[in-house]
Amino acid sequence: MAPAPTTTVTVETTVYPTDENDPVSPAPYATASTSAAPAGALSDLLITDVRTGAHDGFDRVVIEFDAGASNSVAWSAGYVTDPRAQGSGLPIVIPGASAVLGVTVHGLRIPNGETVLSGLLDGSAHGGIRGVYLDPVFEGISVINIGLDAQRGFYVFGMEAPNRLVIDIQS
Repeated sequence: MAPAPTTTVTVETTVYPTDENDPVSPAPYATASTSAAPAGALSDLLITDVRTGAHDGFDRVVIEFDAGASNSVAWSAGYVTDPRAQGSGLPIVIPGASAVLGVTVHGLRIPNGETVLSGLLDGSAHGGIRGVYLDPVFEGISVINIGLDAQRGFYVFGMEAPNRLVIDIQS
């Protein structure tokens, strides 16, 4: 029996610097390796945009969703030593990264013909961020792997209008 043919889909993405809708304020950085938001009612969310930026004292990654409220985003975050793609188990490589902060988002829908952000996002390196690798949705979960120049304190919080998850990383 011949193996089933495989299809590779390449999606071009644009990563925009954080903007005025993403307020700049000091954050209480975690000293522990993990943080978690209480799980609200899981929504039918889709990641529509990823922005990165360097600010005075911290770097920021913003993950924007197409719907829902920030308290409906269930997430966990922590440093990972061997990041791997969901489903395949293949290693995730972010050039120049000495540490990888993994942010797992739950409650995502399987895309139905929509453009999906995935892979190492072009232009995502800013400040101490060496790159952002977005693992596509698998069983309602997506993992955002943030490659950093070193392991640092981080703070994760949700914002609304538009619905987004914000990760501030101490610089």
